[in-house]
Amino acid sequence: MEQEREVAVAALRGAIQSAFPVNVFQDAVTPVDGEQWAEEIDDELDLRDNLRGRAWNEVPVEVIDRQAGGLPLLAKEAFKVFLPAWLVRSLDNLDGENKVREFTIYEFLPFEGRTANQPALDAWLDAENRAKHDLLSVKQRQVVREFLLLASRHDRNRYIRTDAQTALESWMKHFTEQW
Repeated sequence: MEQEREVAVAALRGAIQSAFPVNVFQDAVTPVDGEQWAEEIDDELDLRDNLRGRAWNEVPVEVIDRQAGGLPLLAKEAFKVFLPAWLVRSLDNLDGENKVREFTIYEFLPFEGRTANQPALDAWLDAENRAKHDLLSVKQRQVVREFLLLASRHDRNRYIRTDAQTALESWMKHFTEQW
């Protein structure tokens, strides 16, 4: 079982490298970049200051660890460019706790029921997330599917495995034309 997992992790690392081009990103990192009031939001500033001008494979692990839950804060194009940094970091320490993996899985969970009985807000949030996910190429979507499958089978925390399975089912349902 452990050897199977290690082979799957190595294959997924290679798939990430292959599916996501390495390009320096110069555009808006968060949707509020350039807004005067955004200068007061520490997470957006941290992301902007540490991602702009870098490629995904140049982002220090300390930044990803500090911003484990930062994927939802990224602008759509920035999400597409920097998702692989979070995916690669998510593959570290598969036998132990990994907040980056946990929050990366949350990125792909549907919002249904997460906003205290506000179905219209859930639907809007799901639509916003899907619009961001739709920017990924078929190859990149397959990488996300493989990541969720790996986490659903091998994360040590059964709750995270369950969340990964739920996210995988949602992902597969949304992108049915590819499977």
